[in-house]
Amino acid sequence: MKRLAVLPLLAILILGASAGSKTIKNFGRDHMRVDGYELEHRREVEIEGTLENLLEIESALGDIEIVGGTDKVARLRVEIYEYKPDDLEVELSTDGRIYLESEGGYPSAVGSVYAEIPSHLELNIETGMGDVQVADMSGSEFISIETGLGGVTLMGLKDCQRVVVATGKGDIRLGPAGDLAEVELATGMGGIKVKDTMAVDIEASSGMGSIRFLDCDFDYVSGGTGMGSVKFKRSRFKDSDMSSGLGRVTYD
Repeated sequence: MKRLAVLPLLAILILGASAGSKTIKNFGRDHMRVDGYELEHRREVEIEGTLENLLEIESALGDIEIVGGTDKVARLRVEIYEYKPDDLEVELSTDGRIYLESEGGYPSAVGSVYAEIPSHLELNIETGMGDVQVADMSGSEFISIETGLGGVTLMGLKDCQRVVVATGKGDIRLGPAGDLAEVELATGMGGIKVKDTMAVDIEASSGMGSIRFLDCDFDYVSGGTGMGSVKFKRSRFKDSDMSSGLGRVTYD
C-alpha cells in the first residue's frame, strides 16, 4: 500500500473550510459568508431517492452521519444555508449528489447531513469542519472521508474493499469492523484507535498523536506517528512496518 503523507493534511486547516469553487470568508453559528453573500438563513430539508451506487456529500461545515440499512431508498436530512428564505430547491440525484438550485441565482451551502442509505453504496464524504460518523456499511467497494477539522468514527463496517480516511485535526476511530480489504487512516493532529477489526492491509498514520490497536487481526499493518506512541494489545498480524519518531512501539 502507498504510504499516506500526513503532514500535508495540515494544509487543510490553513486553507479553511471550502465547498467546491465557493470561497467561504467567515462563518458563525447561524450564518456563513460565501462569495461575498452572507447566508444568514438556515433550515433543514428532507429528501429521498434511489441511488445507483454512490452517495457523495460535500459540506462547507457541519457534522455528517451515515447509517447503512437494507432499505433500497436513501433518506437524507440536510441542513442548508441560503441568502433568502426558501430560495433553494434541494434534490438528490440518482448519481448520488445533492443539488441546490437557487431561484435568485445566489450562492448556497450544505451544512450538517444525516443519511440512512442502502448499506452497499460507495461513499465520498468531504466537510471543511465537522465530525463524521459512518455505521453499518456492508459490501461497499469504496468509502472515502475527508474533514479539515473534526473527528471520524467508523463502526459496523463489513466486507468493504477500500476505506480511506483523512483529517487535518481530529481523532479517528475504527471498529468493530470485519473482512475489510484495504484501509488507510491519516490524521495530521490526533490519535487513532482501531478496535475489534479484521483487515488484510491497514495503514495508520498520525503527525502528532498516539495509535492504538486493540483485539485486531491483520495480514499487514504499516504507518506510524511523528510524535506519539504505537501500541498493540491482543492483536495479531503477519507482517508489520510501524514506527514512531518520538515515542515507542509496544506489543502486549
